[in-house]
Formats: sequence, C-alpha cells, structure tokens
Amino acid sequence: MMRSYGLEPGRSYSAETVYKLLEAFAVGGKDAVRAAFDEGYKQGLLDAAPQADFWAVVAKEYQDTAKAQARGPSWGTVAIGTGAGLLIGSALAFASALIFLH
Repeated sequence: MMRSYGLEPGRSYSAETVYKLLEAFAVGGKDAVRAAFDEGYKQGLLDAAPQADFWAVVAKEYQDTAKAQARGPSWGTVAIGTGAGLLIGSALAFASALIFLH
C-alpha cells in the first residue's frame, strides 16, 4: 500500500514530504465528504418529492381555514345571535317580573 504512494518501508522522509502527503489526504478527504453530502442531499430531495404534493395540499387547507377564521362571523350569524339574545333576555326579564312582582 505504501508503494502505491511512492513510499518505501523503513525509509525516513522529510517533514515537507510528510506534510505534502497529509495535505493531499486532507484535501481528498474534504472532497469526498463534500461529494457524499451533496449526493445524500440530492437523494433526500428525491425521496421527499412524492410527499411534497401531499404537504402542499395540507398547507392549502390550513391556509383556507385560517383565512375563514380571520374573516369572522357573517352578518347572518350576527343577526341571529343578536335576535336570540334579545329574545332570551326578554323572556327571562318577563319571567323574573312575574315571579318577583306577583
């Protein structure tokens, strides 16, 4: 294995030669890690692509619900609520008047 790098066992090498070899291994290692990361990132995107449509639909539904809630009640709901409140309030006032004033 050492001979593939031009090294001979038992021989002493200068610090500069050792530094150059270490530098080459470090650069090669960084490139390998970067390439592996990029490949994994691409694969992750490809794996997530089928679910992207599903989550887009879910997000749209939540968006529509939030917009509907932000609009508040319609005028018909307000009118019915007001009418029901007045009717119940009047009925309770009339009943209490009959009970306490009689």
